[in-house]
Amino acid sequence: HHPGSRINTGNAVEIVPLTPASALLTSRETNDMQLKDGGAPRCAHTFTMLWKLDKDGWKIVHAHESWRDEPAAK
Repeated sequence: HHPGSRINTGNAVEIVPLTPASALLTSRETNDMQLKDGGAPRCAHTFTMLWKLDKDGWKIVHAHESWRDEPAAK
């Protein structure tokens, strides 16, 4: 794939080649959680990873994740 093109895996994962040796992966998912106190929040989870190709293969050089509460599932 060429830098700037987008690859969608169908699982809320997007991979964007930045150069022939680097890519940005973004994933979005929603999780229904069950807490010990009986609460059941729905959380949006997003993470990004910057990948770099070196002589040993692809490596993650930076990663970040965030969580956000959403309205409860019905």
